[in-house]
Amino acid sequence: MEQDAEATKVRSWRHMLQKTFLSPGPNAPGEDMPPMDALFTTVEEYPMSVPILKFSKIGKVMRHIRLLDPEQVSRDEEFHFRDRAGQLADEWSLLTSHSGFQLEAERKPQEKPEDVAEAVERMGIHDGDGARVGTVHAKPEHRLESL
Repeated sequence: MEQDAEATKVRSWRHMLQKTFLSPGPNAPGEDMPPMDALFTTVEEYPMSVPILKFSKIGKVMRHIRLLDPEQVSRDEEFHFRDRAGQLADEWSLLTSHSGFQLEAERKPQEKPEDVAEAVERMGIHDGDGARVGTVHAKPEHRLESL
């Protein structure tokens, strides 16, 4: 994707948004916000694709902008950057989930594969005899009878 002009353009938008909204230190000055409003509008109108989202990581930046406190975003009451970022993040999340692709930042780090027996139980898989696969069949007790 490095050679894809569209992908690198979206990545450059991500850099500008990240620098303006997520850099440590004081908030970006209010006079920087009208160009950011124009950039948001450009991003909102762009026909985003899953490969470009993955390459640019712009969705991750939007999720972080959404989580900022109102006082951390200059002129947010005027331009609604946090709300718009949240709407884009939600839209892109749906796009990626429908494609079967999940952005790395959307994955839960604590997810672990479920136990095979749990998966079998959940899916209701049965063997040819009608018993659930993975279940332990009771064996008849063997008792020694005294002679």
